[in-house]
Amino acid sequence: MRNRISATHKFRIIPFFYLIFFTGCVFGKSELDEFILDGASDLGFKSNLGYEEVYFKVNARYPAHKESDEIDNLMLDRGYLPCISSIPEWQSYQDLSSNLVIFNKQVVGVNEEVNSLIIFVFSYREKSYSLRTPSSDDMYISIQKLIFKNKKEIKKGLDLIMATCQFK
Repeated sequence: MRNRISATHKFRIIPFFYLIFFTGCVFGKSELDEFILDGASDLGFKSNLGYEEVYFKVNARYPAHKESDEIDNLMLDRGYLPCISSIPEWQSYQDLSSNLVIFNKQVVGVNEEVNSLIIFVFSYREKSYSLRTPSSDDMYISIQKLIFKNKKEIKKGLDLIMATCQFK
C-alpha cells in the first residue's frame, strides 16, 4: 500500500511552507535594502552564494545628480571606498536587439573589511533615436554586491568590470 498524505495533512503542510517563505522574505534583511531610495517602485531581488542584487525604478530627472550623490554618501557611510569605474559618466548607446536607447552610469565601491565589492548601475531606457538625453524621468538602478575570499579575489573582480581602486 502506498503512503498517501490525507487532505487534512496537505492543508496543514501548505500553510507551513507559506509561513516559512513569507517570513523569510519579510524578515530576511539585506545590506542592500539600505540603498533603496525613497519613492522606489518595481523592486526586485536576487541572491546566490556570494552575490546579492536589488533593483528598482525611481523618478529622477537626468542626469540625476541628487540620487547619485545620495548613493555615494550611503556607500561611504557603510565603509565602502569609492573606485574608478569603467563608466564614471553617463554614456548612451542604441541596443539594436530591443530598439532602445540606453543611458548608463556606473559607481563602484570596495569594503576591504568584509571583502566585498558593490556595483551601482544607473540607467534610463527608452524607445528613441536621440543619444543626447532621455525624455523619460524613469531611472532604473541595479545594486550588486559580491563577496570575495580575499583582497586578491577582489582585484580580479575589479579587473573583470574594468574598475580600479586604491586599497588601504
